[in-house]
Amino acid sequence: TTGSYHFGASAETTGEILQRMQPDDLARLLPPPHGGRTLVLLLGGTNDISQGKPFSEILHNLEQIVRNIDAYAAQEGVPVSILIGQLLPRTDDDEKLETTRRFNAALAGAVEEWKQDMQRATLDPVDLFHAVAPDEREATWRTGMADPWHPNQAGYDRVAQAWHRSITERTAPAPLAPEENGTGSHSAAAPAPPAPALARGGPGSHAEE
Repeated sequence: TTGSYHFGASAETTGEILQRMQPDDLARLLPPPHGGRTLVLLLGGTNDISQGKPFSEILHNLEQIVRNIDAYAAQEGVPVSILIGQLLPRTDDDEKLETTRRFNAALAGAVEEWKQDMQRATLDPVDLFHAVAPDEREATWRTGMADPWHPNQAGYDRVAQAWHRSITERTAPAPLAPEENGTGSHSAAAPAPPAPALARGGPGSHAEE
């Protein structure tokens, strides 16, 4: 059975996400996969950057979330793959946009370190930034933002495709990519990948994510 569980919450920082990634929460986040495995999509950090939190604190929180998931999965015998999204671009402040770029580079390096330290094969970053802004030198990507922190629907479709590519690299057979089939409805998918459980900070009073 394939299911999808969304654990995002409005305007949360990575520290607040961490508070909800404790054993009791993980019992719901990581249900027994009934012979399959579970896929966790983790995205957080934009709100931290908005609040000026240091990279070290954000990365510590994300690492602890990953380690909590890993420990619980091992304890319960639940096969889990973890994908961590790099942050999306933003248009509210050029300095924060540059901070986001630098954080994404730091996150990619940190994930590789965690992966080696934990001896975990299925822990990888996913480049969501360039899904929205394929060429940073072109300003046209900014017109694809619904507000300073969130893409429009076309942008989110590209984000979904970036997640999809990363998922299908780890699963087979691959489901169809998330796109319209020309009839106004989404194409039927082939046998689905592991059930994704998503944890992220959601939009707040300033539509931050």
